[in-house]
Parts: sequence; C-alpha cells; structure tokens
Amino acid sequence: MLLLAVTASLLGADLATLAAGAVVAAAAPDAHAELVALSPPRATACRAHQVVATTKVHASGRVALRIAGVDSNGRACTTWANAQVRVERSVAVTTGPVARGALLADSIELRTVEVKRRAAWRIPGAAASAARDLPPGTVVLASDVAAGPSLGTPVRVVMATGALAVTTHGQVSACPRGDGDDAVCATLGNGRHVRGDLDGPIERGGVLRVVMPW
Repeated sequence: MLLLAVTASLLGADLATLAAGAVVAAAAPDAHAELVALSPPRATACRAHQVVATTKVHASGRVALRIAGVDSNGRACTTWANAQVRVERSVAVTTGPVARGALLADSIELRTVEVKRRAAWRIPGAAASAARDLPPGTVVLASDVAAGPSLGTPVRVVMATGALAVTTHGQVSACPRGDGDDAVCATLGNGRHVRGDLDGPIERGGVLRVVMPW
C-alpha cells in the first residue's frame, strides 16, 4: 500500500479516496477489491467530485476511471485516470481426487486467493457433484460442477424428527424459486413436497435426508 500512499500525496487525498471507493463499488459481489495505484488524471486541473469505474472489477489489473468535477473556473469538467487494482476472492479447491459423479462438499476447502483473470468460479453446495474427474488442488469452476440429480430421478427419502425416522420413496422434483441451484427436493408418493440434504450420489444408494418440523 506504500505506492498508493505516495500516489495520494501527489494527487490529493480526495481523489485517491474517491478512486478507492469507486473500485470497491465496481467489484463483483463475491470479490474483495482494493486500489493499489492511481495514475495522474489527464486533466490535472479538474478537481474530482465523483469517480466511477467504467467496468465491473472481476480480477486484478488495470481499470479505467471516469472523473467528474470542476475546473479552476468552477466549470464542470470530465477527465480520466487509470487505476491498478488487486482482487481477492474465496475459491473452492479440491483437497483430494474427486471422481466424476461424486459429491464435492466433503472434498473441497475454501481458500482466499488473488484472482488475475475473470472466470466462472463456483463454490459447490451440499448437493453438487463433480461433472468430471478432478485431481487434487483443482480450483473449481462452474463447468466442473453438476448441480444435482435430474428431475424425475427415483430417490429414497429418510424423514426424521428427533429419534424417529421414516423411510419412503419419491422422485426428484424442482425446488421452489429462491432455494438455490444446489437445493434437492423430492415429491413423495402422496404428493407431498420435501427438501433435504443428499447423502451420497443417488445412483450409488444415496438418500435424501429430510428434517421434519413435527
């Protein structure tokens, strides 16, 4: 951050503060971005009132900033500057080999790393499985993740409350909107809809465990 401090002393704390805020505001929702360096604006006499990043900030690198303000005569002015930014985010990394179709939840850990390219990162949910064989140390992308079993797949359902558990059968069905891409729901033979946690791949005898409120 020393470079940023030097830059702020040359450009004025107001511009550096506005630029840092613009970088944070433009960051992707699941990322942490910070301003590392800021070039002198093209029009140095334009005193900044507002700074806006021209693009979303997804990865470390250079970002163009639009600066709006007033000049020495009090007239509105617009100029530009380049910001150097650093972006970090949490990514899912496999802790061991994961076979295609295996659940990912027990074979990943979250690590906070600097990201230097835009990519479709994905943190798998409890029901997500591997879409392909993944070696240890793989940073998980959306293309590596299968969201869950196909609709209509027969599934054994274990409904539990306290020490009581009842086993029945159903079919995988669509979850209500808002449950998330990795939710697993089923429709029972009596038409009742339930949501639970998938305990292992269905094709290998995995069951849907449902905690009932009663």
